[in-house]
Amino acid sequence: MSADATIYVKMEQNPKVKHPRILLSDVCEIWCSDTEKLNQCKKITLSVEQEGIPNRHLYSSLDVIERIQREVKNAEITILGKDDMIVSYVPDEPTNMWLQWIKAGVVCLIIFFGSAFAIMTFNRDVDVTTVFARFYQLATGRQSSGFTVLEIGYSIGMAVGILIFYNHFSKRKKWNDPTPLEVEMRQYESNVCDTIVANAERSKQDMPAKSGVRKSRAKC
Repeated sequence: MSADATIYVKMEQNPKVKHPRILLSDVCEIWCSDTEKLNQCKKITLSVEQEGIPNRHLYSSLDVIERIQREVKNAEITILGKDDMIVSYVPDEPTNMWLQWIKAGVVCLIIFFGSAFAIMTFNRDVDVTTVFARFYQLATGRQSSGFTVLEIGYSIGMAVGILIFYNHFSKRKKWNDPTPLEVEMRQYESNVCDTIVANAERSKQDMPAKSGVRKSRAKC
């Protein structure tokens, strides 16, 4: 085997695996010009989980390097991407479509009424009704009935603006950009991963170190 071939490993932050035997190739992108070394890396087993029981592990880039060097001799390793990754074993579970639809309906109702309440309190605080009434009187010289073209246009414009802003119903898009809601969800997921990593590192520091034993994997 060539000793100067470099193994490139790109770690993801939060990969999920559905089968109990978790290989390095399941959670990382691996490339090497030496085919034999590449195949050896892809067959490296990170952990074997108990089937059907979800679990989660934290691996650092040092853990990955140690596993590769243990199996592949004379390997030069370059880690790309994240420094830590949270590998989650999530087994397939039978899905109840009716239950999923009920959950989605409950979430939609909560979002609908919550948004309506927020819009009403906002309009009440800034007194939009009075502003529209005065503007209508200045423009037409007549008293507003509270149900004029201003209120109708405002209501329609708000609904259309929300649909365009979240961009979920547009099929003809030039770019498949994430919606603001998706951006917030990814930001939340990133914050959760950072917190899990920080808690795991703190747990390592609090645990008494055993002589001759290196903790290469921490559960979180």
